[in-house]
Amino acid sequence: MGFPPGEVPATRRDAVPETRRDGARAGVGGFPPALAETYEVVRPIAGQGAEADLAVVRDRAGTEFVIKVYRAGYRADPRVWAAVRGLRSRRVVRIFETGEAGGRDFEVQEYVSGGTLAELLRQGPVDAAAVVAQLAEALRELHALGAVHRDLKPANILVRTAEPLDLALADFGLSRGIDASIVFGTASRTLAYAPPESFSGAVSRQWDWWSLGVVVLELATGRSPFEGMTEQAVMHHLLTKGMDVAGVADPRLRLLCRGLLRRDPAVRWGAEQVGAWLAGGAPEVAEDQGPRGDGTRIPLLFLGEHYTARVPLARAMAARWDDAARRFLVTMGTPEHPSEGWGTLRAWLRQFDDPQTDDVEGRQELIDLRLTSTALSPDVKLLYLLYWLDPALPPLYRGMAMTRANLLELAASALARPREARAAMTDLWSHHLLPVLADLTGAEELRGVDARWRHLESSVPAHLELDGAQVRSGLLALALDEDGTTAVLRRSVDEVRAALPVPVPWFAELIDSGDPARLLAAHLSTGAARAWAEDEARRQAQRRAAELAREQRWQELESQRVAGRTRAVSWAALAVGIFSVLWLIILWLADALPGETTHPVTGAVVAEEPSIPFLVMVLVWVCVGFAEVAVAAQIAGSYYPRYSLLGPLGRIAAGARGSAGIMRSLSELAGSGRGGLIAAAVIFIFLLIVVNIVAGLLVRYLILPAGVAVAYGLWTHRRWQNWERELGQARTTTLGGNV
Repeated sequence: MGFPPGEVPATRRDAVPETRRDGARAGVGGFPPALAETYEVVRPIAGQGAEADLAVVRDRAGTEFVIKVYRAGYRADPRVWAAVRGLRSRRVVRIFETGEAGGRDFEVQEYVSGGTLAELLRQGPVDAAAVVAQLAEALRELHALGAVHRDLKPANILVRTAEPLDLALADFGLSRGIDASIVFGTASRTLAYAPPESFSGAVSRQWDWWSLGVVVLELATGRSPFEGMTEQAVMHHLLTKGMDVAGVADPRLRLLCRGLLRRDPAVRWGAEQVGAWLAGGAPEVAEDQGPRGDGTRIPLLFLGEHYTARVPLARAMAARWDDAARRFLVTMGTPEHPSEGWGTLRAWLRQFDDPQTDDVEGRQELIDLRLTSTALSPDVKLLYLLYWLDPALPPLYRGMAMTRANLLELAASALARPREARAAMTDLWSHHLLPVLADLTGAEELRGVDARWRHLESSVPAHLELDGAQVRSGLLALALDEDGTTAVLRRSVDEVRAALPVPVPWFAELIDSGDPARLLAAHLSTGAARAWAEDEARRQAQRRAAELAREQRWQELESQRVAGRTRAVSWAALAVGIFSVLWLIILWLADALPGETTHPVTGAVVAEEPSIPFLVMVLVWVCVGFAEVAVAAQIAGSYYPRYSLLGPLGRIAAGARGSAGIMRSLSELAGSGRGGLIAAAVIFIFLLIVVNIVAGLLVRYLILPAGVAVAYGLWTHRRWQNWERELGQARTTTLGGNV
């Protein structure tokens, strides 16, 4: 059930290995809320790895499972999932469900309650042959699917029952698909159970058989072969020494350990030899190649070991990248006075001067143009050094295998944690390293990536203030896998856009442009978009609050105005009453009031028919009265005194004071004597006749009612306009621009 040659499916993207530039691992996150609808968390599982959160869960039927939720940046390959789900072996923990929730892959596994082989070992000896038989069966089935476990150790071997011993292989977090040949991955592994070739990134089925050998050695001796050793000491041992199996008392187990713990994967025992051993046979154990050279040259001391051959040194330096760069290439001195480390390395390199077997011209170019260049960083120099030492070395940089999948993972990590991958991104970009790596054996998939990477940069909007390392990391991911990266970016920005409190026009323009580079810019601008949206939402909320306050203030003013309507109508009624008295006086003076007359036939005294002037005067009086009350009711609290009819009546009264002065003058004249009395009487009668005649004429010819009606109408129109204008100004002042 293998995969097509050339394809390397993975249950996840390999995590970027920690180097001297990397920080601490991310903390444990919570499970996606969507899973809580189906599963109830019973308890988290202690000792979780870097790639996933683990917990024992229970479904609605009460069945318990183990759920594994991969953390951000780790993805499972659905082909491997499908293959593993198809297994019905008792030797492999069954996977029931896989999928994605909250942007994170998850898998639901069988819950094995008997603990782990590591726990069982602490309780006493375990039958090693039974363990080998069951694990060999599990590995054969897993390898038949085209996958390598890469993390075989007692803690990942679950115990169904202790008596009889029944084991199941679990935790495929580091599993990786392979084809028929060796491929290269990252340094993801448990160091004490990893084979020597893992430090160069090589991944093959032989990896798991080495790990089985370490497990057997631990079972046979009762302790880990590296117990009490530091990580650096373990790494140094694996790179420079063979595994000591002399402490295994049982000769059969010692033979098995010798066969499984061969340093050279080509001669290491595999499924065939282990099967023969389990059947009682004694397969041959081939001689192992030592870690160092043939001793024909002056050795180079590196980390306590002497090297005379190029390939072993290249492998050791690749495994201890930081130490190699610091030891030989960080401080190099001058051409005349080289540093101790660089001088030693240069002298060692100059020994390779046989044109028949050594790349002499390449060595000269390496020393004169690469290693002594002040424009190249120590890491870049080490890259050129390693590939001169071992041209067949898989593409590596800064200790990480430079495969397409790992570069994609590096780019994804740099997007989430730009500081941890900034230097690597800078080197790959500034020194055009991808074309160099693409020319190496097994790196054909990287050809053309650098050109696409640089072409995409021209589409990133220059006006956005984005982190350069993050931009280049995202562009590299697009250059490596445009469709997949675009889909991830699209989901990310769509989720952010949907959660924004208000639309962000410039953010939406980037998203909807259809340009992958601009979509990346949108992804990197999500923080700015959130800040902009929150500020805009805050401003809108403030505006709405201010508008509401102004609206409430206006409602209060209107309520006050309307509350004065009764008072305004009262003032209008008073004004109409005063106007009525004046109107009656004018009708009396004009002799326009209906009187009595004698009927020409009967001689009886009857009331006169109202004259047309009288009726017109009454009509004008009624219209003025109703109009004034209506105006007062509408204007309400603002009616008096500014718009009241009492204003014009007051001015008429002021004019009447002039007439009162004439009357006082006549009174004084009448009191001056008989002559004055006669003169005053004559003058008064004359004035009364004049007023009577004038009033009669004004009323008879409808001049007075017409004039009053026209004047009142014009005045009322003007005061209505003034009131509406002042009301509008007050409303504008109160409500601002929201009238």
